[in-house]
Amino acid sequence: MDDISYEPIRRERILGFDPVGAGFGFVILEIDPLQLVDWGVARHSPNATEQREDAVRKLLELYEPTAIVLEDVRETRLLRRNALNVFTETTAELLSQSGVPVYRYSRQEIRLAFERSGEFTKHGIAKVLAAQFPELESRLPRPRKVWESEDPRMSIFDALSLVITRLVSSRPSPRDVARL
Repeated sequence: MDDISYEPIRRERILGFDPVGAGFGFVILEIDPLQLVDWGVARHSPNATEQREDAVRKLLELYEPTAIVLEDVRETRLLRRNALNVFTETTAELLSQSGVPVYRYSRQEIRLAFERSGEFTKHGIAKVLAAQFPELESRLPRPRKVWESEDPRMSIFDALSLVITRLVSSRPSPRDVARL
């Protein structure tokens, strides 16, 4: 009998991160067929660099993504920009060592990606995503009032909106994570 060796099938998986002050939301989306593999919110204290790096490292090792997507911080408001900068500064070396291309998209690019849905707000886009991925329906927060803080679960939908933007984007090349 001939020896037959099998190569494991390498699936295309996109890992989306949405940093918030006390952690980050993430999604793993597998392509062909399009399906959510995992999602959640990793919580830690804002200064817990080791916890953040460990959580990111575990996601990279467990899911072996073929692309990583982050929000482009240049056009974000100051408080949001600070959370993104802390995440990027503490994970930049880890992400660059992974060898996985990192893509960045602004909130404006996300809105353009969802233009056909007619939704432009974060909550409207999250409703579209919950309809597309029913497994997330129970995670969809209610619309927040102006005086309320954003529900941490919204970071799951923000991470997914970044991944979907990557799928529909015409930009061919990744932006280097070290240039943030």
